[in-house]
Amino acid sequence: MSKPLIPFNWLPGSWGLKGKSRERAQAEYELDGFELAMTLAGLDYTGKERERRELDVKLAYDQIDDEAYEYACADLIEDSLERELQRLEIDREYTVMTDTEYEKKQATIKCEPWVSVIDLNVRDETGNFELDWNDYFVQELKEVGFKGASDEDIVNAWFSRICRDIAISEFGGQGDFDEQLAKADTKTSTADEAGRRIIK
Repeated sequence: MSKPLIPFNWLPGSWGLKGKSRERAQAEYELDGFELAMTLAGLDYTGKERERRELDVKLAYDQIDDEAYEYACADLIEDSLERELQRLEIDREYTVMTDTEYEKKQATIKCEPWVSVIDLNVRDETGNFELDWNDYFVQELKEVGFKGASDEDIVNAWFSRICRDIAISEFGGQGDFDEQLAKADTKTSTADEAGRRIIK
């Protein structure tokens, strides 16, 4: 749109206008398209709502793409937890993310303990497990008494306890199981020696 030949102030229709009514009329007279839409958004709204309306205008006029729009809208969410969860949903939509990665990040944002078996190998005699977890899971284990020199040691102690409890429940009192278990309890073994590989 070319600049009007007659200044807005010279128009008789502008003489009685004041405030936002005058600003709107002047914008509609002098501007069009993207500039007009942005100006009107600024006149009609304030705060977060104004920012959201301006984003809508930018999207409508191809000033930003869908991804940038969604992230920018998420950044307008006041509640930090809700904002981070929304950004995670957008990450999942626009980036390569496995279900396990998504679940871990979601739990971490919520400050919730999380652990998952990410791989199970039963192709050899001992087999092994790969576990993944977040810091809140390790903290929960510490709070209930599990100890270790590292996070891996703490998780390994927890996993070993689970395996031991399952074995006792299934095989306790059968044959020489109790004797073999007693011998195993006297040995110090690494995670690999026990046939389990625990990673973070």
